[in-house]
Amino acid sequence: MKKLWLALTLFALSPRLATAQEVKNPVVLEKVTYSRAIPKGLRAFVPRGGKSRFWGATKLKYNGQKVWVHVYDVAKLRFEKKKGPDYATQKSGLDLFVFSKSHRLKRIGSSRFGYSRFGDYESGGGHESVGVQTLWLDPQTKKMPVVEVDINQPSNVYGDNGSGVLIIFPKDLQGAVAQIGVGHGASHSGGWFTGYEIDEKGLLSIISGEFEAVGTTYTKYKWDGKQFVQTSSRFEVRE
Repeated sequence: MKKLWLALTLFALSPRLATAQEVKNPVVLEKVTYSRAIPKGLRAFVPRGGKSRFWGATKLKYNGQKVWVHVYDVAKLRFEKKKGPDYATQKSGLDLFVFSKSHRLKRIGSSRFGYSRFGDYESGGGHESVGVQTLWLDPQTKKMPVVEVDINQPSNVYGDNGSGVLIIFPKDLQGAVAQIGVGHGASHSGGWFTGYEIDEKGLLSIISGEFEAVGTTYTKYKWDGKQFVQTSSRFEVRE
């Protein structure tokens, strides 16, 4: 009964609501729609033993051409068959493409990253859904694109857990910087969420929150020219 009461309490303390209340200048993310029309030549860009996870067209442009995004796992993880859950880091990658005049794929950007993956001794894991969104490091001038990769993992009575990775392109679509740490989720004792806002310099900043029954800890990260770094943290007691 206590667990049910806590679950309902955590549901009421929605991460989305907490994020909306804290973020002063929210940033609108552009959702990338998954496409089933996967080009035949895409397989050549997936490492041996890897698996394609997402393919879709963004609203980004490269020399006037539409940019496509591809997310893939570098290699399949093997979870040990044992009682209870098992966690591991999945090595993955993201490529950006345009089509040439002859309709061949041309890779214009690439990055590797890892994310926490949940495995179960009964199902073997692998039931995540992958989503992609785009935003800008400089939203006002639309310079320095950012691609957010969301890996949503089915959980239990507390809802889904999401691991997020930011792929930042500070030099247009070249020289990608991968940074993990964004996401959302809930457990028996609390939860976490991520929001974005525009700081006093007009640049993207990250608001990360961890909430529990008594209050929420808000942590802010700002871009220092190379990566997002923590600049402040505070605890707000829930009334």
